[in-house]
Amino acid sequence: MSACKKVLKIKHRVLCLSDLTERIKLQKRTLTSADFDDADPTEKFVDLRKLWAAVETDRGYRSFNGVGTNTDGGDHLATHNFYIRYLAGCSITKENWIEWKCNKYQILSVENLDGLDEFIRLKTVKHGCKNLEANQA
Repeated sequence: MSACKKVLKIKHRVLCLSDLTERIKLQKRTLTSADFDDADPTEKFVDLRKLWAAVETDRGYRSFNGVGTNTDGGDHLATHNFYIRYLAGCSITKENWIEWKCNKYQILSVENLDGLDEFIRLKTVKHGCKNLEANQA
């Protein structure tokens, strides 16, 4: 495995293992059925593993009172790209989430860069701080 990999989106930019400087959590979201007197299910995030990542902003983050509003006609717009090492035997899907610096990021797509099993790009949308009540729904 090579130590550096060209990132096609960024001209003259090479992604190296030394660029993976941010600690993130890969999480699984579970929904528990609502109680009889409560209509909303309970949402819980479980840490799957901690990973080193390189972080790239994709576009600006729009929020209202700390809650992410990056949607365009109902479709989420990517705000951040997380680059991680390829994880053999670990399936990362759009069902997983990222936690970084107290914020939750919903994964929109997972790309094995050039199909080389070296680096993975996770396109995500920021949902805001996990401690805000509105972001827990």
